[in-house]
Amino acid sequence: MPYDSEHQRPLADQLGYWIVRLAQDVKAAHGRHLHDYDMTPTQYWILKVIRQRADATPSALAAVLGIDRAQSTRVVQALARRGLVRRSRDGNDQRVVHLELTGKARELLTRLDGAVGRAERELAEGLPEARREELRELLKDRVGSRGGWGPADL
Repeated sequence: MPYDSEHQRPLADQLGYWIVRLAQDVKAAHGRHLHDYDMTPTQYWILKVIRQRADATPSALAAVLGIDRAQSTRVVQALARRGLVRRSRDGNDQRVVHLELTGKARELLTRLDGAVGRAERELAEGLPEARREELRELLKDRVGSRGGWGPADL
């Protein structure tokens, strides 16, 4: 049904509403499954990016996760206090902090990946694999087209 303006469009017909609802469901499911490890979804995602990218910095983490640099720095500091992340200054630019996982973090990530895998299966329940892949590709395309780090960087 066409509408004269976006203001007249019912909430149920607004794409943003459904994307936000899905994001909330994803974060809640991940949070439930990570709770036993005293880990938040953001902490998990930061560990994953550091594991996957040798050039990870707090600024790069903020860009890839869509969070501000201050939040990225706070989360990295919390992970460092837990002995999961090592920080080192760049030899050429002391303002740049490079991040590396500790052995403890690498071991923990194996268990965290299993927990998140369970959350992902819970979220995808009842959705055929072809539809899951279609949704994943649509979301990757949209996020990747907005600039910054894209799917190829992960």
